[in-house]
Amino acid sequence: MSTAPAREDEVPGRAETLIESSFVFDAAHVFRVGGPDKPRLPLGNEPIDAGMIGEWRSAGLNGFLHPFGILHPDMYVGQLRLLAMWNGFIADHAEALMRIDEPADFDRARDSGRIAIMLGTHHAEPFRTVDDVDYFAGLGLRSCILVTFGQNRLGAAVDEPAGGGLTGFGRAIVARMNAVGMAVDVSHCSDRTRRDAIEASSRPVLMSHANPAGMCANPRNVGDNAVKALAARGGVMGVMPLRMLLTAQEPTTVEDYLDHMVYLCDLVGPAHVGLGLETPPEGFDSLPPQSQIPLPSYLRNAGEQRKLDLPELCHVRRLYTVVEAMLRRGFADDDIRGFIGGNFERVVREILTI
Repeated sequence: MSTAPAREDEVPGRAETLIESSFVFDAAHVFRVGGPDKPRLPLGNEPIDAGMIGEWRSAGLNGFLHPFGILHPDMYVGQLRLLAMWNGFIADHAEALMRIDEPADFDRARDSGRIAIMLGTHHAEPFRTVDDVDYFAGLGLRSCILVTFGQNRLGAAVDEPAGGGLTGFGRAIVARMNAVGMAVDVSHCSDRTRRDAIEASSRPVLMSHANPAGMCANPRNVGDNAVKALAARGGVMGVMPLRMLLTAQEPTTVEDYLDHMVYLCDLVGPAHVGLGLETPPEGFDSLPPQSQIPLPSYLRNAGEQRKLDLPELCHVRRLYTVVEAMLRRGFADDDIRGFIGGNFERVVREILTI
């Protein structure tokens, strides 16, 4: 995995070259909306600003998976509204954007220079029946996190200590997702549900945004056995830079973020590690109080909210900061290309092939 650390005078240029020569793909892209200072998170109650397109280009992104959150009392209707909003936004800016629906779309994005958007969701609750998977796939949904909080009809999340594993309904949903070319994402699932879903799936499974518990014993993080099971079936895990998930100590820096990548490379190999930032470029901490969202207990310390962001990464060119840090650490160029997009592109192509 490692080579000699890059010389400081060559780091910026090498980082630029690596990013520009790669297909950069963030597997959990989150951003802020609402005009100047972007005071809100996109939860389906605010249009997407076309100015985001320029920011995505400045960030070095060629594509991303947006696992949207639904803020609607009827999850089925909320899913419909969000898909309609995204499909309309992509259609209105077809010269700059395109939707990922099949493997060849990665090639089309490269050839056209358009940003490729993979539509996903944090919530499987809109799947009232197995046939709903087909319906939403027809509307462009290409990834779904099976359960995010508590327990639903499919399985249990990390914050449900009494929860079981994947249910019979969950197995039927996974099978139909495999059949229609929709990614099974187990980022928020309990380790038992994760392992059950990986075993049940005939295709590789994603952890679009997760961190190893072996580096930080936070309940949100993933046990080594689940990580190994994911990798054994060809899956990829996107690493998040949220402070609470990196270390229980302060200060927390981008070096702690790299430590998680190194740990996973040693555990399962660099082909199974990627980017799952799930943090807006402006960060979460600067959201105004009225726009803060309730945090689960695993993102708090002793009943008090701890800051979530790494200040080093609170800017639009944060990917360049990460790659520069990787070069200083001695990551090999090919592994960096895999981390910043190649690994997720490989697995998503396999999932979408039907």
